[in-house]
Amino acid sequence: LEIFVEYLHMAENNPPSYAGLEIGARSIHKIQRENPKVPTYYLKHTFDGRLFFEKEWIHGSQSTKQPNSQDKSYPFQKGVWLSIRFRIFENRLEGFQWRDNDWVLVRSYTDTGSWDGNAPIIEGTSCFIRTDNVTDFRIRRFSIRQILRTMNERLKI
Repeated sequence: LEIFVEYLHMAENNPPSYAGLEIGARSIHKIQRENPKVPTYYLKHTFDGRLFFEKEWIHGSQSTKQPNSQDKSYPFQKGVWLSIRFRIFENRLEGFQWRDNDWVLVRSYTDTGSWDGNAPIIEGTSCFIRTDNVTDFRIRRFSIRQILRTMNERLKI
């Protein structure tokens, strides 16, 4: 699965520290009191310049995990169009950012279950993007596509 977003941040209203662009791929999209599980992988780009993955099992809980460093090396400038790609290929996560006319892999992680003790999330049934406390945020392009493995890639697994 590959999710692509081209986005522009113009203004916000006192955003929380986690605010920015959030891309989610969720395998169960119904939230029910009897079954609050919503297995989701996220790629987040925060206004303070962090770009990282999260994994959520129960919506609204504090059980999300962040296996990558939280360095602030990915500026989120106002008034500048930015592009990212979020790839999920079985249990492998990859985050790409468009820089200097090329896609650059900036984050990658293979979820073997040691991330949070839960099994990897294998399939996604819904994808979404969101922002928090933003008064002017624009999306120019948004796409979701399936990635198929080649025969050589299948033989390696």
